Amino acid sequence: MEVVIFSSKGPVPTFDSWRSMQAWQPASATLTDVTSASSRTEARYQYRVNGADYENDRVYVASSNDSIGSYQKDLQTRLTQSLRSGRAIEIWYNPRRPQESVIDRDMRWGLFTLMSVFSTVFLLTGLTVCYFSMTWNEEDDDKVAIHVGHGLFSTGSTVDEAAWWFVSMGKACPCRLQLLASAAGDYEVWPDDAAAAIAAALGSPMFGWLSFQTLWDEIVEEYPDLLTAV
Repeated sequence: MEVVIFSSKGPVPTFDSWRSMQAWQPASATLTDVTSASSRTEARYQYRVNGADYENDRVYVASSNDSIGSYQKDLQTRLTQSLRSGRAIEIWYNPRRPQESVIDRDMRWGLFTLMSVFSTVFLLTGLTVCYFSMTWNEEDDDKVAIHVGHGLFSTGSTVDEAAWWFVSMGKACPCRLQLLASAAGDYEVWPDDAAAAIAAALGSPMFGWLSFQTLWDEIVEEYPDLLTAV
């Protein structure tokens, strides 16, 4: 049985953000709210710079959620205690744009390395899908298709697999457009043996199912009612 996914849209601490934050200036802030979850910490805080009042909710450098190590738990404990006691916390603000600020500007290098590896896998997967989309053959056992006027279609032996091919194709489409634009109509096609090797490693049903599990964990974490919805 083939499962089909219909939809249209497909996080990592950025080195550039971390580097720019090293020039930001310290300030005292008052917490107004702290929300805790196993994979994320949310907080709102108010502060004053040069006589002007600001409010922000950026907590750390990373733009993604994670439950790696005790970082989230330790941070939540510290912020919750400060909120309850009314103690001010130290934040960092951009002197050029004081409305930009963050509570913790330190880079979590372990998370950065892990997400960099995942990004590399995404890139390789996208390139693989990009290659096959350019050498499409009706006789092939295709996983994805672009329907004019509707968007992407993906299939798989499981919902997880079909969802992963959809996400990968969504990332590959911009890749192909950039490739064609930069090549002005001419592009190099990978040798058959190289494409076959990547397809064997990244194109199996098991790889599709396994790769989707991290996305599924994030979805369930962010929308816990999903599993109980009728």
